Amino acid sequence: MTNTISFAAIAFTAALVATGAAAGAANAAVTVKIGDLNLANPAQVQVLNARVDQAARRYCRDNFSPTADATLGECRQAIRAEIHEKLAARQAVQVANR
Repeated sequence: MTNTISFAAIAFTAALVATGAAAGAANAAVTVKIGDLNLANPAQVQVLNARVDQAARRYCRDNFSPTADATLGECRQAIRAEIHEKLAARQAVQVANR
């Protein structure tokens, strides 16, 4: 498995395309490095959360235009949720393969 999680905010972008709020977001992607972290260590989980937050801010800043239908905060929240869902799926696969 790779040591990063990539995301393109597919679900959030799809919801915004109809409103015109996604400014080129359909082709955007951000990667979060996780290979150097031990996620059993609470301090390193905090490092992961900081990286996720930074990635969400970067993605929304570069690919999202707020509208009456969505805010930057909602964009960041959706991105964080997507990354954490991908991480949980990855961890489930790793546990199943043990």
